[in-house]
Amino acid sequence: MTKNKILIVGIGGVGGYFGGLLAKKYQQNDDIEICFLSRSENLRKIKSEGIRVFDDENEFIARPDLVSDNIKDFGLVDYALICTKTYNLTEVAQQIAPCISDTTVLIPLQNGVDSRGVLLNFFPRNLITHGCVYLVSRLESPGLIQKKGQVGSLFFGLNNVHDVRLGKLQEILVKAGVKSELSLDINKVIWEKFIFLSSIATSTTYFDSNVHEILESSEKLEFLKSLIKEVIELAQSKEIQIGNKQIDRVLGVLSTLPLDATTSMHSDFRSQNKRTELESLTGFVVKEGRLDNVSIQTFEMMYNGIKKMSNTVYSK
Repeated sequence: MTKNKILIVGIGGVGGYFGGLLAKKYQQNDDIEICFLSRSENLRKIKSEGIRVFDDENEFIARPDLVSDNIKDFGLVDYALICTKTYNLTEVAQQIAPCISDTTVLIPLQNGVDSRGVLLNFFPRNLITHGCVYLVSRLESPGLIQKKGQVGSLFFGLNNVHDVRLGKLQEILVKAGVKSELSLDINKVIWEKFIFLSSIATSTTYFDSNVHEILESSEKLEFLKSLIKEVIELAQSKEIQIGNKQIDRVLGVLSTLPLDATTSMHSDFRSQNKRTELESLTGFVVKEGRLDNVSIQTFEMMYNGIKKMSNTVYSK
């Protein structure tokens, strides 16, 4: 019997956490093979000691069946969970091509709403879902993943698409303890996540403040609400059937996060990384708002402000 081979691409906060759960459950399993595509010190640490995951007060160490930085080591895979940053997606698609057959299912788990379209340019014959996660997790040091708070869910699927391969993956994820949902209304799910993330990533970065600091400042909170309203209007202009009371929903999720929680985009700017999610989270709203004649004044103001701040930092 052929094993179901699952490749986790990118072993950072997202790939390390969900990949760790999968590796823990299916280590030396006769039916499931878990592979990690990693690099540098992270690769060496996981090879020698496994991946260590701290989940609140719990801790476990797991060993994937294979971890490598050479894509040819994996052969053809059945599933590829792509957990890299949005700005790396094009080069990642080119990198993983040797292990993608026509029957491989690809699940992009980036922030943003256009990852599936990017992958379809490279793999037009494949089943590629939409996907998103709600998770506060980061790679603290090589081989060490730290998850914070109670939020930790994965969503994937295609609108009104039933496929036995997706059902099989959902079964694999659930058995590994992953809080996962195979959605037949995934456009609604990813846009609700995008409303949440684009607004809080933009505000945390613009104000250089963590989530708690945004919520505790009446001025910053009003700006955040304005951002949420603008991206809601953008979703509605695209006829995305999002739920009601989105502002309350976003603020409710944010209130459950740890006091020091922030966004990956804000973290990248603080670290002065030259590659960030500014274009996929903030710039996307500005671009699409202009195309759809949606008022995006707050997004536009913060987008220009962040670009100006980053140009000042990087020119020093």
